[in-house]
Amino acid sequence: ARVASLEETLDAVNAENAALIDDAWPEQLRRSIAENHRITEHAYTVSGGRTFGYLLYEPCGLDADEPHPLVVYLHGTGSWGNRLEYIYSENSLPELLRDGVLTPNAWVLMPQCPWGGAWQDMPGDVMELIEHVVGETGADHARISITGFSLGGIGTFYMLVNYPEYFSAAAPFAGAYSNTSDCAVITSTPVRMFHGSYDNSVGMSVTMIHNTIRQAGGQSELVLFSGDDHAVQRHYADDNGAIVEWLIAHGVKTIFHPCVFYEHQETAGAQNHYNCPIVVSYSENLKNIFYEIYLLHKLHISMLFPLILR
Repeated sequence: ARVASLEETLDAVNAENAALIDDAWPEQLRRSIAENHRITEHAYTVSGGRTFGYLLYEPCGLDADEPHPLVVYLHGTGSWGNRLEYIYSENSLPELLRDGVLTPNAWVLMPQCPWGGAWQDMPGDVMELIEHVVGETGADHARISITGFSLGGIGTFYMLVNYPEYFSAAAPFAGAYSNTSDCAVITSTPVRMFHGSYDNSVGMSVTMIHNTIRQAGGQSELVLFSGDDHAVQRHYADDNGAIVEWLIAHGVKTIFHPCVFYEHQETAGAQNHYNCPIVVSYSENLKNIFYEIYLLHKLHISMLFPLILR
């Protein structure tokens, strides 16, 4: 007898899981998902050929003139596949958004990892998807945060290591990282880790990651849920979604650039002064550059140009 290929086996499992979901979900719940216009289904193929299906949550107070933050959520192994409804299978952040329990004023990107894949093996593809979504939504580039559960928590750490200055904040749930010394590069992004004190699924490398980040000068907080095992994703709902609000609150909001564009001559015969043509033009160049940034990202720019007249 012919042995089924791995692809055929995964397709069979996929179909079986789909049937189980179709049987288990009441019609009322299925209808509520269809009517939730804040979450839409999409697909995007990155330059390497991988196609991601993804869910996109629209901010509750969408304003075309105001760029909103973007939260990236990476799911665990329970949501693998090629049917986006699987993302609603881990009692995690996507369900809270779908059911209206949480209504953050931010875009939330929820991509689906292919069967048997791992986020840590595709950081470049995930980043390309994020950039695509930013371009499509006009999300605020200065306020892009990332979170994830289990496989997604691991993926969160890998994204931070590969892009240490990209994300405004991060909150891995039940995450891990094999070579914890790599996490010393995570010094620009505030990180809050959430982990069960009895997590035997991915272990407790988060304690070493936490210490590594702090010793490198980064901002890290480790929250251990006493008595919890691996399933800590339900804590996304704690305190009315405080962790999600913490994520979207972080980002570069102000650029402050003090400069002196005129100074008196202190040394007779010296040719190098603050009022040389290059320095005098700084303010004009900055104004032109920052105006473009403001149009794109609505950053609030404060500049101080003291005028010294002698």
